Amino acid sequence: VGITTAVGTLGTAVTADHVQLMFKATDDVTFCFDGDKAGRRAAWGAVEAVLPVMTDGRSASFMMLPEGMDPDEAAHAEGGDRFRERLAAAVPLSEFLFAELVKSVDMASIEGRAKLAKKAMPLIEQIPEGVYRELMRARLSDLTGAPTPPPPSVKAPSLAERTPIRQAIALLLRNPRLASQLPVSRAFRAVPRPGAALLAEMLEYANLNPDATTAAVLDYFGDRDEASALHTLAAAALP
Repeated sequence: VGITTAVGTLGTAVTADHVQLMFKATDDVTFCFDGDKAGRRAAWGAVEAVLPVMTDGRSASFMMLPEGMDPDEAAHAEGGDRFRERLAAAVPLSEFLFAELVKSVDMASIEGRAKLAKKAMPLIEQIPEGVYRELMRARLSDLTGAPTPPPPSVKAPSLAERTPIRQAIALLLRNPRLASQLPVSRAFRAVPRPGAALLAEMLEYANLNPDATTAAVLDYFGDRDEASALHTLAAAALP
């Protein structure tokens, strides 16, 4: 059927080491499972395995097949083209994780949202420090309606220091179109990290102006206190 870049997960036996090996071959991994209870348990096992190795730049998605159909059966029954269409519609890890967690809580109540935070935070903290983890924390904040407590730190870094947020700002300055790949809610403004609010504004501007150039972004934020730092980031090598 023409699907040549696939490996078996051995059900729930997939580990972070297995996922790390896959990420050595590609930055984009899609997990495909049967849609029955066993398949969903295996998918959640893959979620727990992939979180500790989800460094910035990597992508993981999940594709759940109709109940009773495994990936090999689906590929042969539907053909390679249809299977690739399913792959293209796979759910990103960020969406899949929260969608699974909210199934067991009452999001209409404060108690339910607090329960979601209690379930999600230990998982999010398994993600390596970086922009992706910050975005996941922001998404949790958006879902619960409460700011997520920052992890313990000795001191808060400034925008001039090499932090995940600084890296994200530098990347966005170099390529504003990346904003379309980073859907960030207004809750990101509440992330208690230097530069987080500025990054949120830059993402909003770039999403509203998809053809914006680096010069246009710098001009738009030209009257901000951070303008000088932004010019320095735009001119410097990527962190």
